[in-house]
Amino acid sequence: MTEKLPRSVVEPKNPRLNASRSANLPHVPGIRVGDYIFLSGMVPIHPQTGERNHGPIAEQIRTTLSNMQHMLESAGSSLERVVRVHVLRFGNGCEIECVALAN
Repeated sequence: MTEKLPRSVVEPKNPRLNASRSANLPHVPGIRVGDYIFLSGMVPIHPQTGERNHGPIAEQIRTTLSNMQHMLESAGSSLERVVRVHVLRFGNGCEIECVALAN
């Protein structure tokens, strides 16, 4: 395959969820390449305030998953179509698994 696939930036419909732009970083939270959507750098940003959620880890995970859902829906997709999630974790990984199993 030698042809280049079309690429476009995925912007959240809620601009408060673009943590990269508010921190003036050269990073976009999502990019569409052909039929694929790649998200990166998702963090627990509260959608109403734009502030980082520093609550319990389970709450931070739920907030981040909700933000991922928002980004995917902004791009016309959904969490149900996700193929792979890579999580950088610090501390107890059990909380991540417990939240994932509950959803």
